[in-house]
Amino acid sequence: APDGIMITESQIIVSANAAAVRMMGAASERELVGRDIYDFVPQEYHAIARLRARVVRDSGQPAPYREREMLRVDGS
Repeated sequence: APDGIMITESQIIVSANAAAVRMMGAASERELVGRDIYDFVPQEYHAIARLRARVVRDSGQPAPYREREMLRVDGS
């Protein structure tokens, strides 16, 4: 897939496709797996990201697509 996709369970990254690995500046999927997704969410977006996650969890429905700024492995 050309889009970066990371799968999480309880905020922890369990899988990332090749596009996500490239976009996050990681050397491999192993560099992402096991990390907390919020390590890559800018601090100012933590509250809204947590709210969206709660709505998805509580409703069982996917959240609408939203492009979001993410931090790379090196923090940039």
